[in-house]
This record gives sequence, C-alpha cells and structure tokens, in this order.
Amino acid sequence: MATVVETGTTLAYLNHILRGEKAAVETYEKALESVEDDTLQESLHSMLVDHKQNVLLLEREIKSMGGKAEDKTGVWGSMASGVANVAASIGDKTTLLALRAGESHGIREYEGIINSSEMLKSSEVLLNKKLLPDCLRHSAELTKMIDGM
Repeated sequence: MATVVETGTTLAYLNHILRGEKAAVETYEKALESVEDDTLQESLHSMLVDHKQNVLLLEREIKSMGGKAEDKTGVWGSMASGVANVAASIGDKTTLLALRAGESHGIREYEGIINSSEMLKSSEVLLNKKLLPDCLRHSAELTKMIDGM
C-alpha cells in the first residue's frame, strides 16, 4: 500500500505534468491558428488530440488518487503561449521549432519524474506507456516536418 508521502509526491508530480499538458494544448491550438498548410495542420491537429487525451488521463489518475486536478497551466503555459504567438508571426518553420522545443521539454520532464524513486509505480505506467511515447513520437514527427522545409 502506498504511503501518504508517496501519494502526495505523486499527486504533485502528476499536477506538474498536467499543467505542462494543458500548456501543450494551448500552444498547439495557437499554432493551428497560424499554420496554413493543410498537411501540417492535419499533423498538428493529431498531436493536439493526443495532448487533450493526456489531460483527461492525468485528471482521471489524479482524481482516482483522491487529489484535485490543477485547472491552470501556470508560468510554463504563459511562456509557451507567448512563444507560440511569436513563432506564428514569423512562419511555419519557427512554429514547428517552438513546438518541438516544447515536446523536448516534456520528454525531459517525464524522464526525470519516471526515474524518481518517489513516484508511485502505478502512475509510472501512464507516463511510460502513453505520455512519454507521445512526446517522443511528436518530436520525431516535428523534426521530420522541419527537415522537409
């Protein structure tokens, strides 16, 4: 059985990740407003859907542990949104570079949390099987799109 400390730490980690996923949703929505290429839009929309699903999964995981899911994106959300706005005014390639930087940040966050001894194993499964693979796939797809420009 999990201790109160493990549960509390895991809830803090999950809410931290949740804020990042919500920031990703906001950032992809902003990017989609500026990208005109249909193929790029389709790919970015698919990534947006993944991040929206991840938000729902994280909220469910947090609630199942008796926690309260964060409603805001925090500082990272404001910064990510600002970066997306600037990138959008510069062009598609810059927008994709900004999105890839966000995915790279997510990868580092997930790997750090997964490797923490304080994270409940049950929640690690969500990170290892869904969230981290999504970020890795998005980063690779964005790299391919950027290289093709």
